[in-house]
Amino acid sequence: FPSHDKLGDKYDVNLRVQEHGFSGLSGIHLGKISLIPSNKDTLIRLDEFNASVRLLSLLTGEIRLKEIELKEGFIQLVKVGDSSNYSYFFRPEADSISDNRNVLADEKINYSKLAYKLIRKILKQVPNNVSISNFKLLVDDDGMKSEFHMTKMELDDNKIESSIQVNTNDNKQLWKISGYADASNERADVTSLS
Repeated sequence: FPSHDKLGDKYDVNLRVQEHGFSGLSGIHLGKISLIPSNKDTLIRLDEFNASVRLLSLLTGEIRLKEIELKEGFIQLVKVGDSSNYSYFFRPEADSISDNRNVLADEKINYSKLAYKLIRKILKQVPNNVSISNFKLLVDDDGMKSEFHMTKMELDDNKIESSIQVNTNDNKQLWKISGYADASNERADVTSLS
């Protein structure tokens, strides 16, 4: 993929996609994906990613996904002291900083605002049909560890069913989530049992 070099140059990471191909008229398959920052812990590993695109959206020049399937993988966020394997993805670009006169060179980054903007952008791209199996979010914040293991999550025409095993240093819970979720319109009505 040509984006390997651009991503590596911009963020000093190594993106590997060992399998790739098309599935039908509007589908794509990627397998054995990893995103590894230089001299840091692996940020993302994914065994299988399948997606299909809404063909009509291509006519407007906007790529909108119809379905997503993720199998077996993790996102791992590791912070040790001042070093982390994810912080450089949230840094504002140099051009946007120099254009904004209100930003001071030594101003701290508001990760909360950046995360909110990122989540809204991602939600706008989430299709109404998503299937996720055996996927983990691993967090290690200076030894305080949390693991969110999504054994399954099905979003089928806005109906969501999910099971998440949550483990922290001193707590274990099983979350069962069900209800309605329309990510693109930022609406949800879900219940959680733990």
